[in-house]
Amino acid sequence: MADAKYLQETVGPALTAGLASVASVQPEDPVDYLAHWLLKYLAVEEQKALAVKAKEHAEKERERVDAEEQAKIHEQGDNTSRLNSCKESLSKETSIDKLYNSLIETLRKETEAKNVYVAFLEQREAPEGAAPEPEEEAVAPPEGWSVEEGRWTNVPEGEEPPPPWVPPKIMPRVPTYCALTYKYANRENSWLRGKEILSPALSNGTATVSFQAVQERKSVLVSNVLESDPPLVFHGMPLPGSFAVCPLLASEDDK
Repeated sequence: MADAKYLQETVGPALTAGLASVASVQPEDPVDYLAHWLLKYLAVEEQKALAVKAKEHAEKERERVDAEEQAKIHEQGDNTSRLNSCKESLSKETSIDKLYNSLIETLRKETEAKNVYVAFLEQREAPEGAAPEPEEEAVAPPEGWSVEEGRWTNVPEGEEPPPPWVPPKIMPRVPTYCALTYKYANRENSWLRGKEILSPALSNGTATVSFQAVQERKSVLVSNVLESDPPLVFHGMPLPGSFAVCPLLASEDDK
């Protein structure tokens, strides 16, 4: 009974379907036909099993992606809330000094950075005999636009004028001769105030991470300064940990 049950549960469905096919087709060599039928049956069953596994994998992957998206949405919500809280805190300050000092403490709290500094970019005089600073070129308006009148003057009568011309926003040019002067720092680094980093043109071509960020107009992050070659040195002292620089415009019309 046990053997019969085993055969019935394992090969019974395949043999039953195969024999039904033999009876329906009635081939000249039924044994050979049944053998080939069983091989095809196995191939089909393997494909079905693979399809089930693929579906299960796809469902798990979809669940993983959905979970990641939900985590991102939650994180974005947290970041938005924290950003709004920071804005509200900074908006309450009544002076520039208090604003920057509050900004420093807020950044330390939100980023867990031990040290935060604020430096201002200040232009310097060109050294004697050096080439002067290049002048910034103004953007000329297109033909037909009157800057004085603020309108197009070459539109044929009866036709609608094009939209008003808006001068393109030009990013401020970084002066060749300038310095980053530390104006604000957290209390433990108050000694930094007044110190400066000279631009490469004023420091015999010495490049710094801070001026790299300013010139490229993008944030720069050094994950581990001890692994840099040569190592970063901060005003004569080795700088452990990580180092990040983020250049910002003081205002929308900052030049």
